[in-house]
Amino acid sequence: MPITYDVDEEQNLVLVKVSGEFTDEIVLQFERDFIADRHVKPGFRALFDARAVRLTEVSEKTVGRLLEMEEADPEKFNRSRRALVFNEQLGWARAKKFEGSASGSVIVFYSMDVARMWLNIEGEWNTEQPGHS
Repeated sequence: MPITYDVDEEQNLVLVKVSGEFTDEIVLQFERDFIADRHVKPGFRALFDARAVRLTEVSEKTVGRLLEMEEADPEKFNRSRRALVFNEQLGWARAKKFEGSASGSVIVFYSMDVARMWLNIEGEWNTEQPGHS
């Protein structure tokens, strides 16, 4: 699966790595798994590293479905902070739509350093090898 993640439960921090092709099915399966993951607690902070995405095929309908899924679990998402980092314009428009409508705080960035600052991630945190998929 081109989406993997690792959870630091002590900091309530999630690193999500996205690579390759990003499709409706992949995104929806990830969201279902993420919502069900008991290691991800309400008020989490998440850094979505999508700099390795090659192709984005996520429809507006899927973005709407993601929003519905999150609205169904307000306790988990309402106090969350999520930074989505892209290298290029791939998926930028869809991500910006999600940014404007998602539960909690979501901002799309080009810079990993700025995203880490916004999430208040200090020190070294292994961003290369997430453990869950």
